Amino acid sequence: MITHVPGRTSQTTSRDAQDFTRPVHLVDLDQESEALLLEAAGNPSHRAAKTLSKDPSMAVTILAMTAGTEVRDHRAHGSAILQTLRGQVTVSLTDTELQLQPGQLVALARQVPHWLRADVDSVALLVVTADPT
Repeated sequence: MITHVPGRTSQTTSRDAQDFTRPVHLVDLDQESEALLLEAAGNPSHRAAKTLSKDPSMAVTILAMTAGTEVRDHRAHGSAILQTLRGQVTVSLTDTELQLQPGQLVALARQVPHWLRADVDSVALLVVTADPT
């Protein structure tokens, strides 16, 4: 049985546990992007994600997807920002599609329905705020 430790992620076969209780986290996004693209290429889902930072107010996740991979019909529990780091990610909303190039981002209010598609091998950074309850 896996026991959750507050402020830490669980260790997986893909990566070591992470400690988010430190007050400062330095992340090399290029290094993380390379590693996750390789992991995504070897996964049956053709995607890989890693939490880079998490506290009670927000979570920061990096997401890699191989070309053509989709994350369909979902909503964030808090406000969300998705920034493309590599490749091109299409964000489909109810009435429009946005093609995000590297350096572009989209901000979504909480509970906005959307889905993602990697048009080419892509990496994006996702920041989600805590759900204001």
